[in-house]
Amino acid sequence: MYVTLATPENRHHFGEQMDDVFRLRHSVFNEWLKWDLPHKNGLESDKYDDEALHMLAMDADGALIGTWRLMPTTKPYMTAEVFPALLADTGIVSRPGTWDLSRFAVDRSRIGKNKGLQNRLLASLASAVYEFGIMNGIDEFLSVQNAYITPIANQMLGQPTWESEGLDMGATDAACYSYSPSMERLFSLRTQYRLQSPVLSQFQITEFKKAA
Repeated sequence: MYVTLATPENRHHFGEQMDDVFRLRHSVFNEWLKWDLPHKNGLESDKYDDEALHMLAMDADGALIGTWRLMPTTKPYMTAEVFPALLADTGIVSRPGTWDLSRFAVDRSRIGKNKGLQNRLLASLASAVYEFGIMNGIDEFLSVQNAYITPIANQMLGQPTWESEGLDMGATDAACYSYSPSMERLFSLRTQYRLQSPVLSQFQITEFKKAA
């Protein structure tokens, strides 16, 4: 298992994998969770994807098994535009050090009931996000979650530094959580789940800074 990063600049190298990302998201959000998200031909994507970064977790055979989307808050981002009520207490955030996390999805059909593999996958994605954050001076990640996802996120990312009031969104509930990447948390994940160091296979730091 390894995690790599698709950026707006290198995404042309990941055409097949990005189709798998959108296919996986449709399977998770539209078919399993029954969210009414825009989709076409079995692929779920939105207007934020073109400007976002995508973590791609791949298995030993090169198949996508998990993904997480990252978006700088200096550009239009999902939490601010779709869930502004969740930022009522803090105000809309727009700063280089705060990024938005969204569209977390794992391929349950490939993981099966293997709890060890599931935890290692979750830890790998969380570690990759924190590695990217630490390397690029990001001190806060915002994440809108429902009650099902929050215990999983807290298990991997650590306890949030703050959380919003919850909202009833009809088909689901939602609240916004803030997480701060730290070397201590990253070391704990790598050690507990016996992950390689670094987990993220490449950072695209030069291209990222040009795009920021």
